[in-house]
Amino acid sequence: MDFNLDFGPSYSSVSPFEKLFSSLDSCVCSKNVMNTDVIEKENIIELIIDLPGFRKEDLKIELENGNLRISAERNIENEEKDADGKCVRKERNSESRSRVFHIGKHVRREDINAKFENGTLKLSFPRLTDEQVENKKYIDIK
Repeated sequence: MDFNLDFGPSYSSVSPFEKLFSSLDSCVCSKNVMNTDVIEKENIIELIIDLPGFRKEDLKIELENGNLRISAERNIENEEKDADGKCVRKERNSESRSRVFHIGKHVRREDINAKFENGTLKLSFPRLTDEQVENKKYIDIK
């Protein structure tokens, strides 16, 4: 009897672009997920992220060890008072979203451009080919 187990493509057979954004496949759909368009151009990669209701001050973008973390957090507080100034109703709501993209250690902080306008965050950074990214580092033997 022949068994043919398919565990999907090995990491070495995945394209460089797919390696960078492997987090997209593991994304769980919910209202707190950042809807993201990834656009691959000849020399750059663009991320367009929908963040309706958030302000620029609510966003934080970090780059660490080749991982780009985008976080958005906001707190909303509504209070209704009667004619005498007494609190009738007070509501507090907190919302946060976060997403991590592995973009590679070759991208530096200075290489990333970010712009937030009308609830949309646009990020761009250089796209390097396999030839431009040095995979193996050889040590000279003396």
